[in-house]
Amino acid sequence: MFTLMCQGNLANCISNPVEPDSKLFFLFDTVHLIKSVRNNWFNEKTLGQVLCFPSPDNSSKISLAKLQDLKDIYETEKLNLIKKAPKLSQKVLYPTSFEKQNVLLALNIFHDSNSAALAQEAEEKGKDTMGTKEFIDQFLKWWNIVNVKNSEKGKRLKNPFCDPIKSSDQMSMVFLNKFYAWLVSWENKCGLPLNKRKERLPGKGGKLPNETLFALQFTTKSLIEIVENNWPVKKSKRELCENMSDVVSPKRYGLSTVSNYPYATPLINRPGSTKKLIIKNFEKPKLPENYKQQTWEKLKSAVIAIQTSKSISTSQEELYQAVENLCSNGMASFLYEGLRGLCETHIKSNVDQFLPDSMDSVYFLKLMNEFWQNHCRQMIMIRSIFLFLDRTYILQTPEISSLWDMGLDMFRIHILSHPLIQSRTVEGLLLLIGHERNGQTVDRSLLKNLLRMLLDLQIYQEVFEVQFLKTTEELYAAEGQRLMQELEVPLYLKHVDKRLNEEWERLLHYLDQSTKKPLIQCVEKQLLGEHLSPLLQKGLDQLLEEYRLNDLKLIYDLFSRVKNGLSQLCSHFNLYIKKTGRVIVSNPEKDKTMVQELLEFKDKMDVIVNQCFQKNEKFVNTLKEAFEHFVNQRPNKPAELIAKYLDVKLRAGNKEATEEELELLLDKIMVLFRYIHGKDVFEAFYKKDLAKRLLVGKSASVDAEKSMLSKLKQECGAAFTSKLEGMFKDMEISKELMAAFKQHLMHVRAPVTMDMTVSVLTMGYWPTYPPCEVQMPSDMLVCQDVFKDFYLKKHSGRKLLWQPSLGHCVLKANFPSGNKELQVSLFQGLVLLMFNKKDSYSYEEIKQTTGIEDGELKRTLQSLACGKARVLHKVPRGKDVEETDKFVFNSDFKNKLYRIKINQIQMKETQEEQSITQERVFQDRQYQIDAAIVRIMKTRKTSSHNLLITELYDQLKFPVKPSELKKRVESLIDRDYLQRDLDNTNTYHYVA
Repeated sequence: MFTLMCQGNLANCISNPVEPDSKLFFLFDTVHLIKSVRNNWFNEKTLGQVLCFPSPDNSSKISLAKLQDLKDIYETEKLNLIKKAPKLSQKVLYPTSFEKQNVLLALNIFHDSNSAALAQEAEEKGKDTMGTKEFIDQFLKWWNIVNVKNSEKGKRLKNPFCDPIKSSDQMSMVFLNKFYAWLVSWENKCGLPLNKRKERLPGKGGKLPNETLFALQFTTKSLIEIVENNWPVKKSKRELCENMSDVVSPKRYGLSTVSNYPYATPLINRPGSTKKLIIKNFEKPKLPENYKQQTWEKLKSAVIAIQTSKSISTSQEELYQAVENLCSNGMASFLYEGLRGLCETHIKSNVDQFLPDSMDSVYFLKLMNEFWQNHCRQMIMIRSIFLFLDRTYILQTPEISSLWDMGLDMFRIHILSHPLIQSRTVEGLLLLIGHERNGQTVDRSLLKNLLRMLLDLQIYQEVFEVQFLKTTEELYAAEGQRLMQELEVPLYLKHVDKRLNEEWERLLHYLDQSTKKPLIQCVEKQLLGEHLSPLLQKGLDQLLEEYRLNDLKLIYDLFSRVKNGLSQLCSHFNLYIKKTGRVIVSNPEKDKTMVQELLEFKDKMDVIVNQCFQKNEKFVNTLKEAFEHFVNQRPNKPAELIAKYLDVKLRAGNKEATEEELELLLDKIMVLFRYIHGKDVFEAFYKKDLAKRLLVGKSASVDAEKSMLSKLKQECGAAFTSKLEGMFKDMEISKELMAAFKQHLMHVRAPVTMDMTVSVLTMGYWPTYPPCEVQMPSDMLVCQDVFKDFYLKKHSGRKLLWQPSLGHCVLKANFPSGNKELQVSLFQGLVLLMFNKKDSYSYEEIKQTTGIEDGELKRTLQSLACGKARVLHKVPRGKDVEETDKFVFNSDFKNKLYRIKINQIQMKETQEEQSITQERVFQDRQYQIDAAIVRIMKTRKTSSHNLLITELYDQLKFPVKPSELKKRVESLIDRDYLQRDLDNTNTYHYVA
């Protein structure tokens, strides 16, 4: 409707068709405008709710309005009773969609208390809040002027901006003119051409949309013209268009007292009345003769003055009005073509300054930058004069470019499209970037301005980026080849990281973001992607061996950037673990330290995976797979040694760790246990060692023993630990049994002369011990018989088999130096008791008296005569016991301790015992293999050899060779469990 009334152009006012001597003025609703400013500020979320605008005092300076400044003040003092900015609240700063329509919440943003608080923050804390203060102050003053509702408001508030406007030179009018100029400079300085109004300014902040800026400019301009055209106001009746608002507009704008002329025209229809606005045809005023040519000459002079950096003799407002008049009278096309010609002529006249061959590259770039900056500044000024043309005729004519775009086209066509100028520009830019890459200091602002120029001219990718990426690829390809020969891997990796950071800085400071992906990929490919295998082969093992966590983290971070980088790193990591682990496991000389080294190695690899490789699932799985691979390269031995290691840690006397540390160690050992395939080997040795600990009371902690048992049960199931649990149960039952036995002795007269403790063991739970018969002293035999009678009466039908090899005792010894208590094994006790009768015995006499077999007797005598506590002398002296030796009571024996534990040699496992345990495991495996074969064949009835072997591998829980399986099949055929097919020897039948 507005454009219709204005004959196709949106104007601030038109002649009143009813009263030709008056005008109709158009304004946008200021309430909606102030809310629009607030909402646009809040909606700039991608740029951190920051708006950029020209400083009101210096239009060449760009200021930032940061909403975060107000949020910081609110968060700081929201719990305070007295606040510097009391109008700030949760609803004001974080409004919902519904609350954004509330006028009071919007006005609370533009409040003078907020302005004062921002000034105080800047003064006291040195914060950069003055930009936000300037922004709020501008709109606060503007709102105070346009929101005057009565003539007394200014006096009451003591604010001159709240006084009604009574003259054109009043302070409010001065501000409105400055405010309008500020809005125009805002669009020119921070804005973009209208056809690019949806773009944003990278690195600065957002801007008000062009629609909002235009509405503010239009309304402010209308207010100014209302005052200027109504001073003095002619007495006349005024009516505005109906149904446009439900408020009294004159009161809102404070114009009710202009020239002391009170008027108020309600905009709603009175009930029962009908009003129509009829616009009658009226003659358009004629322009003076030669107006077109004279006006154009005036505009032409102004444009040339701008282009030559001279002062303009005519005011910009007059020039703007001249443009408006020409456009309003159908001369817009003439005006556009004339301006285009002036711009083209000016640019062409400056081409020659860039052509001399002797010009230095840097000087050439500075000259180009200066000319470009001048061109932009000139086009901004020219556009501000021809703004009416830009917003009317050009906007409505899609086939022609806006004034700004026209200037860019001219610059591109006549300057940057010139082959020599273009090549010099690009070569100069590449030269400066090359200098910076070589460590020299360059003018980054010059690079930024010129690259921004290429972007604005839309030739950045075509002219610069292709050459830049090609140069970059050549540089880093050569550098990568050279440094791979010169530098160690850690230094090379740091150099690559440094280069990548440098390129990121260039992207941050002057390169366009569209270059980011191809540039970074180029650097990564040439410095990393082309050298993945050499880097890993040359340096990864060293980094892992030396435990260089920072370098390992860096190699992971860098390799994650390139294709196949992590997969190759993971593969080499796998090889290193297998190679290092194989050295630990396969060397028999390291058997004593194997488990400890494996635990330490596993800890190191865990730290590397967790801290350096970011717990990447691929690396976690690789670590598990590699450990499982090398641990089982030496069948059975790691399982045996893990059981032995546990025995040492769970045995009494181990004071190396607290309970918490021991629990943590058990968890780590369980990790190794999961890797071993021969878990039955572990179970056999663990059970044998557990039996010794339980029987001789050598467990460091019952809780630790049960904790380990619980972990094994959780890992392998109840069947795996059923016998181990039975051993603990036997020990508890034995305690109860001994308590009952002692009660029994109190009520009967039994010839028991010593304190005796018996552990009754269920044969199926405990390891199998070879039978051993010795000559016991009569007192001991009596005790055994008394207990045997007691037990068999309690459990008739059972059979007791004594195992003296597991017994131990405490002897009281009288030495000339004093009495002692000796903690010894039963075999040691039998030997020592002989010396109650005489002081010297031959080896043969001891053997005949005790009945101990040779191997055990020699170890026993060696512990008594050759150990630390030598209660006997061996004649002749020596470490080894021979059958010709004699043994004499050591009457000179001395020791500071009263209770002395003599090393129990029989507790140390012999090679023979190890072989027996391993043979027992092998026999158990044979039984399991036979049972599995029969189970499978009973189900299938007939099976091929290959299918049978495959199913056996699936069912068996221990490693087994195909040759061993074949032997078991042959054994079952010999025992008539299976039958070979007559026609096909690789097929078996089950024999029922």
